[in-house]
Amino acid sequence: LLLAAGAATVLHPALTAAEFDQRMANFSSRTQVGADANAAFIGFAVGPGQTKTVLIRAVGPALTGFGVAGALPDPVIELFAAANPNTPILRNDNWTADTIGGTNAFARVGAFALTAGSRDAAMVATLGPGSYSAIVRDVANRSGIALVEVYDVTGRARLTNLSTRAQVGTGAGVLISGLAVAPGGGSRRIPARAAGPALTPLGVAGALANPAISVIESGTNRELAANDDWGTGNAAALTAAFREAGAFPFAAGSRDAALL
Repeated sequence: LLLAAGAATVLHPALTAAEFDQRMANFSSRTQVGADANAAFIGFAVGPGQTKTVLIRAVGPALTGFGVAGALPDPVIELFAAANPNTPILRNDNWTADTIGGTNAFARVGAFALTAGSRDAAMVATLGPGSYSAIVRDVANRSGIALVEVYDVTGRARLTNLSTRAQVGTGAGVLISGLAVAPGGGSRRIPARAAGPALTPLGVAGALANPAISVIESGTNRELAANDDWGTGNAAALTAAFREAGAFPFAAGSRDAALL
């Protein structure tokens, strides 16, 4: 998902309707991480009556090997539960085999390897039902580009929504979010949203004025869908999908972007 420039939220709710039973396997965002309020915020939820194990990574130094300039030097992850948003339940600065549940944890979920001893952050968490947020920043409050990832380790309980609130720039500074549908047959229908103007009533300063969103197929770079202003699409179907996914509504005629 490609977004272009200011603060925006991307929401990928995994709907629970029985006819769309294929789970989401992982979610990621490559974004500019700033200091203080410009940290990257990743939100997700575990469905009612379920327990899920997730791998959360904040990759900074390892991006240099992929040709990414200006990578975040030393990311740190703090994980919060919505029930207690002021006290982290887990924190990781520099990953080790102990924080991820073994040296082969990355391979098990199809994540690329991190160099032992690197300053990238990663941890495995087993979580009960509810909403959670992972905040990523640099340990010394510096700025840079990071890849923030959430992987489904258990493959059973559902991640019912996934979102990122981060700075959106231009050129190499656009927000790139990735998601994967697990193999095994079937399709998944999701609303994908880029909320910019809708963040202003929620007290977010510097919200992206007019986000645009594109869905690109990995490997082929084929654009599958795109939207600028959500009301120019099927607004009725989108509104119903927002409601079903538990997402906050968009104002009629706003310049937020969304598509199914």
